[in-house]
Parts: sequence; C-alpha cells; structure tokens
Amino acid sequence: MLLNYLKLSLRLLARNPFFTFINVAGLSIGFAVFCILWQHATFELKSDQFHPDHERIFRLYNDFYYNTGVDWTLAFFGTGPPVFATIVREKFPEVESITRLIHQKNFDEVRWSGPQTDTAGWSELKTKMILTYIDHQEEEHSFNETKAAYADPNFFRFFSIPLLIGHPDQVLNRADAIVLSESTAVRYFGSEDPIGKTLRLNNRESFTVTGVFRDLPHNTHLNVELLISTLNI
Repeated sequence: MLLNYLKLSLRLLARNPFFTFINVAGLSIGFAVFCILWQHATFELKSDQFHPDHERIFRLYNDFYYNTGVDWTLAFFGTGPPVFATIVREKFPEVESITRLIHQKNFDEVRWSGPQTDTAGWSELKTKMILTYIDHQEEEHSFNETKAAYADPNFFRFFSIPLLIGHPDQVLNRADAIVLSESTAVRYFGSEDPIGKTLRLNNRESFTVTGVFRDLPHNTHLNVELLISTLNI
C-alpha cells in the first residue's frame, strides 16, 4: 500500500516539473528559515541565563503616569536614580545584595551629586567618551567608546562575569579603576599586559587598568566593553 502511494506521488510530481520545483524549493527554504530562527529564538530566550543565580537576580525599574496633554499615560523605564539602591537596602532587608550599573547612553540622566552619595542633584557625565593610551614610543592611540559604563565595586561579585585578570573584590574598589573586556584590552594594548596601564578619558581624567573580563555573550542586556568604578563620580 505504501509503495503504491509513493509511486502515485512520484507520478504527480513528474507530471508538472515546474510547479514541483517551486513547491519543493519553497518547502526547503521554509524549513531552513525555521531551523535558523528557532536556534536564534532559543538563544535569545536564554538572555542573561549564563549567571548561576540568574533566577534570583531582579532588575529594578520605574513605572509612572504622565500627562501627554490629552490624557494620562503609563510609562515603564528600566532605569532609576542611584538613591533607589539605598531605599531598597532600608525597606527590604530580605535583599541579599544590590549593585548599580550606569550605561553610557544614560549618562546624561544620572542623578548623582558626589562620590558614592545618593542625594539629589544632577551630575554631568559626558556621553561622549574618547579614551587615549600613550605607548612606549610616546604615540597616542585614541578610541571612541560607545559601550562604556560605571559600575559599583561589587559588580563582579554580584554578577558571575569571569575575570581573566584581577580579583572580583578588588578591580573596582578604587576611584581611578577601569576594567576592560578581553577584546577591548587587545584593541588597546595588543599582546602586552594591560594591568597598570594608564588611559586618559576625554583628556581630562586618568584611569588605571585593574582587570580584564571575558567578552560578554551577545544574549545579554549588559552589553558593556569597559567599566569604570562608581567611586569616581
């Protein structure tokens, strides 16, 4: 019976070769696209799940109503002023640990008035970041960075991001500390040891490389290539 069905199917396919080609090609492309998109979707759905305790990590966000001039609208933001960290510590003792990460795109929105303080006041953080390194031949090498961030000293203890060089408790515990991703360190210093090297930010501030972390996977919302200690702001 199955053999007869197979013969009949082959005869029908051979009867109209042009339409057979179109149908088979379309089906093949559809299966190929499905396989590719399935792998991509599965990868993206595992975003930030490379942290061992990812199910216990939560992101603080804001939601508030604002008047558009016509009616009131509810808005959600995945950012908040640094004072939130202090409030969470005081109001929710069950929170074991908290850390802050300030992405470069949010620098001009940061409410921070002094080193590690949470009082109100706008701190001027430049979104444009040009880092300069002067090599042994006194030649300047400058890079325009777009994936920088400020991070609390406990950042590498809070998140399980592997450090290739440096200790999680020490790489961000000084005001002039800067930690680079593996690829960023190679971009600046090649095969040289980056630890102890000095980088100038916008020709105003100097930072010392204290550590190197492994490049983050693409399915993470952290998306940073260099980190500066929040003790600097």
